[in-house]
Amino acid sequence: MFENLQILFATDFSLNSKPALAIYKLLQKQYKIKLTLIHVVVSFWKNWFSSEDYNKEALQRLHLWQKKFFKENDPKKLKILVGNPAENIIAYANRHKPDLILLGIKGHKKNTRYRTTDTAENIVRYVEKSSVLVCKSITISRVLCGIDGSPHSAKALKQAIDFSRRFGAELHIVLVLPPVDFNPLGLSQVKIKKEESKFKKNYINKMQPFLNEFKLTGIKVRKHFLWGLPAEVILDLAEDLEADLIILGAKGHSVLHHIFIGSTTEKVLAHTSCSLLVIK
Repeated sequence: MFENLQILFATDFSLNSKPALAIYKLLQKQYKIKLTLIHVVVSFWKNWFSSEDYNKEALQRLHLWQKKFFKENDPKKLKILVGNPAENIIAYANRHKPDLILLGIKGHKKNTRYRTTDTAENIVRYVEKSSVLVCKSITISRVLCGIDGSPHSAKALKQAIDFSRRFGAELHIVLVLPPVDFNPLGLSQVKIKKEESKFKKNYINKMQPFLNEFKLTGIKVRKHFLWGLPAEVILDLAEDLEADLIILGAKGHSVLHHIFIGSTTEKVLAHTSCSLLVIK
C-alpha cells in the first residue's frame, strides 16, 4: 500500500498526458509526493545532427511543465533521455525504484476496445519493483479490483481499499469462479444447475477467510462472483460499471528474469478502456 509516494511521471508532451496529469492532481491531495519528470527523445540517425538542439528544447519544455502543472521548480528532478522510450523508462525505473510510474497513453481502437500502446505494455512487463498506473480516465470514483486469493491479489485489494477510502470511491471486488469440478455428462439441466450452485457456494466459502483479512468499513463495496474467463469478465464488468480504474497484481519474476504479470493482467492491460494500476 502506498504511503509517501515517489512518482516517475513519463510524458511525451501530447494530449495523451492529460489523464495522467489529472490523476496526479488527485494523488497530490492525498499523498506526500516526491516527483521526477522524464521525457525520452526518440532519436534516429537522420536527425542526429539536430538532436542536441531538440534536447535543449525538450528540457526547457519539461521545466515549464514542472512549474505549470506540478508547482515545482527543481531542475534536478527533470530527466531527458535519448533512444527507445520503453527501454529508457524501464532502465531508469529499475535503477531508481520509484513507488509508482504514471503513464498517459493513447489507445489504438480494435473492435469495441482500445489496445494499449506497446510502450506502456513493455513498461508494465519489464519494470521490476515499481507499480505502474496507465492512465486513460481522469477520475477515481469507481474502482474495480480482481482477486484470486493469492498474495499478489491481496496487495492489489489492499491498495484498492486505500484508494476507495481516500477518494471516496465505490469499490467493486470481482472473483472469477474456476471451471466447475464435476462431470456433467448424463445429468439433467436441473441437476447441472444444482451442482453449479453448490460448487459456487463452496468456492465462495473457501475464499471467505481471504476476504475477512480486509477491513471494508467506511466504503461502499460490492462483491461479484462470476463465471467466465478472468480477463474477459474483468473487462466486461469494467465497461458495464463504467469503472474509472482497474487494480490488479503482478505475479512476480519469471524464469526469463522479468516480471511475469500473469495472462489475465496481460490481456486487461492490452484492452482496458479505463485506467489500470498494476501493483508490484
